[in-house]
Amino acid sequence: MIRSFNRRQRIKATGSVCLGVLAYGLAGAFFSFVAGQGIKMSGITPAPWLAPATISSALLVITISGWRQHRAGRTPDVDDAVMWKEGVDSIGAAELRFRVNQLSASTWILSTLFTAGPVRLLVAYDLWRSCLPVDADLERRMALLLRELQSQGKWVAADSFRDHWEPLSALIRTGHVEFSSIKGRVRASS
Repeated sequence: MIRSFNRRQRIKATGSVCLGVLAYGLAGAFFSFVAGQGIKMSGITPAPWLAPATISSALLVITISGWRQHRAGRTPDVDDAVMWKEGVDSIGAAELRFRVNQLSASTWILSTLFTAGPVRLLVAYDLWRSCLPVDADLERRMALLLRELQSQGKWVAADSFRDHWEPLSALIRTGHVEFSSIKGRVRASS
């Protein structure tokens, strides 16, 4: 039980790291292109450190934003995109609404993509930390407790397992046991 749970967590963490590095790479490429185009369009000869400083600053802002988003527990949602949903009464207003929604959707997609880098890396860190220590005694106690809960087949007060907190919490973390924090009850997952 413990080894399979840890394996799943580590596979998810590895996938999350790959996605985070890819998102950081895409953000770096985007800001490299934007900084290069901005410098070219300005018509001035920039200092050699300007483009790397701009890219580094953008990635720093992305990292801080992603960290704050992850710690707050927020996940990107399509409803977060600011869209003009009101009715329109003329062709000009309909065209304006279309352009505003295009810009809002593009901004939302880019911000979601950019913050995906730090968020995915932090998710990978959390997944890796959630692995259980491999212990044969703990696994044996988990199996015994799981069999007991499966034999009961119903919700049971968690307080009745006061002497078995360690295996019970491990079973809850691995998903073998459901826990109702409101009622303080546990049961074997179906």
